[in-house]
Formats: sequence, C-alpha cells, structure tokens
Amino acid sequence: MPALTGIRFPLALWVVIHHLSGPGRMFGPLTAASPTAFTLMDTAWVALTVFFAISGFVLTRRYHATSWTRAALTRYGVARFARVYPVYLFSLLIVAPIISAELRSGRAGSAADQLGLLLNHVLLLQGWRPPAVNWNTPAWSLSCEVFFYALFPLVVQLVRRPTWPRLAISAGIAFAAPVALRLLLEPPIAKPLLYFGDFLIGAVAGRLYDRVRAANAPLTRLGPWLYGPALVAGVMLLLVRDALGSFLVFDAGIRLASAVLVFGLACGGGRLWRWLSSPLMIRGGGAAYAIYILHVPVLWWYERSDLRAALPPVAAGFAYIAMVVGLSMIVWRQIELPANALIRQWWADRTAAGATATARSPEPAGVGRTMP
Repeated sequence: MPALTGIRFPLALWVVIHHLSGPGRMFGPLTAASPTAFTLMDTAWVALTVFFAISGFVLTRRYHATSWTRAALTRYGVARFARVYPVYLFSLLIVAPIISAELRSGRAGSAADQLGLLLNHVLLLQGWRPPAVNWNTPAWSLSCEVFFYALFPLVVQLVRRPTWPRLAISAGIAFAAPVALRLLLEPPIAKPLLYFGDFLIGAVAGRLYDRVRAANAPLTRLGPWLYGPALVAGVMLLLVRDALGSFLVFDAGIRLASAVLVFGLACGGGRLWRWLSSPLMIRGGGAAYAIYILHVPVLWWYERSDLRAALPPVAAGFAYIAMVVGLSMIVWRQIELPANALIRQWWADRTAAGATATARSPEPAGVGRTMP
C-alpha cells in the first residue's frame, strides 16, 4: 500500500512547518500574511491523528490472525521496539550536550527532579506527564504509540472477526471513549488516552478493508470517492473548528475523516494516490519518522548557528527544512533500517539458539517432551 507510506512525508513536513510558524518564528511572516495559512499550520498536530490511524490499520492487517502465545508477544514487542527506539535514541544523542548543560545549570531542579526528567524522556512518558523541560517536543506522540502497542493484542481481539456488529461496536468505542474522558476527567488528561480512539478507528478500518477486499469490490474505483471527500472535509473542519467546538471537530469529524482517508488510500486509484505512490514520495515517507522525531533536536542547534543568524527568517526556514530532510534520509538509510533489522535478527538468533539448546538438553527420566 504505497500511498500509506507516501502520505507520511507531507504529514511530517506539516508538523515541521508548524514548529516554524507563528509570531517570532522563521515562517512567522508567511502565516501572519494569511489567516487561513496560520489556521492550517496551527492545527498541524492533527497529522498525528492520521499517523495513529495508519498505525492501527497496518498493524491490524498484519497481526489479526496471530495466535498470541508468549513467544509471539515477545517477538511482537521486539519488533515494535526496533521500529521506534533506535531513531528516538539518536534524537536524544543530538541534544545530549544541551541536556547536560541544562542539568548542570540547576534550572531543572533538584537531583530527584533531574532524574525524573531524564526518566521521562528515556522511558517515553511525556504524554502521561509533560516534562518541565521538553528537549524533543514531538516525542509525546511516541508515548502514545507505545501505549497503543501495549494494548494492541487486546484491541485486535475486538476486530479479529470483522462482522458488522463487532466493527460497529469498536468504532463506537473509538468515538465515545475520548469524549467520555473529556466529560468525566479534569484536564490535563493523558494524551495516550485521548488519542487511543484514532488508533482504534484505524484498526476498525483495517478489518473493514479486509472484508471489502474479500468481497471482490472494485477498490481502485472506490478509493478516490473516499479519500478525496475525506481530505476536503478534514480541511474544512479545521477552518471552522472554533465555531463547531472540539467534540465535533477533533473527537468526531477529524477522527472519521482520517479513517476514511486511510481506507481510501489503501484502496488506491486516482491522481492523488499515484502521486503519493511515486518513488519520491515513497522515499520521503520512509524517512518521515526520522523527519518527525529529529526536527526539533536539530532545531535546538540550528537556532544557535551562524547560518540561522545570517539568513532572513523565511529563507532560514527553508534552509532548515532542507537540512532536516537531508539528514533524515541519511538516518533512515544508515541507522533506522539497519538498526531495525539488526535488533530483529539478534532476537531471532537468540530464540533459535535457545531452542537448539533446549532440544539438545537431556530429558529427566520419565518426563516426556512436547514441542513448543
């Protein structure tokens, strides 16, 4: 499903541009000249809704038939760690000198406060308890993703059999649960709980896609009629969000639009699908995670550089984006993909070695052996 990879590229760039927009920032002159542009840039965090829906969609299609034995759970956990943590660790290394200086300065509080701050970042807890100093702001979404990964073996049980009642109940939970949390709990509410509906609605869309595909529906004809209106509706909702309120826009409209967008792009067909499936967009989508998680650590250094000081704000912004994309392409190829493969292969070798050792160990007398 190449378009689901390709769309990650513009979504990641949307978040990057968001952090450059607004008063006093590099793209401030551009957004100040256009209220519409400012509104769209100011709501770029909505890209996370689509990212989470894609994650639920892809994982559910990959694992819906998995028998969750202990070995399968461990293998799944290793795969999720390999997907997320290596590049995130690299992002922390980029800002390690800044982190060290901040801790030495004493501005981060007592030794206990500093230890808590470090654990917050290392263990990806930012979405549960926002840190006093945030060295990589977008990483709060990784704490959400880790939470979704942990719940996924239970989530997939809801939609394992894609009957209409099961899918309807699961979709109802996806929409109702975040709204109930907003009504019942006092803010701030932990972000992993608020965004869980986006992941779950993606899982529902994944099983619905499997059901429609099994019925031999004309998917490529269906696709443009889904993702096109979903994209237009999403933009319109963002432009009128103040008039409608957060429940209708973010907990209902955007969540639904994201699910339909993902479903439609999975079906394929149409000009947008062909563009997102192009080699350039596929490469950009492959590097999208690195773009997303590295751009703020790079920004810490860029704001202190001579290049930033020498260029006009807008030109400095475009130079920064080019730098982030170039670095992320390298990190994707040289760190993310190799580390992912290395961790998975290490676990596979370790498991194989353990199985061989077990097979060769002598059996106690009178005790039979069963294969795992």
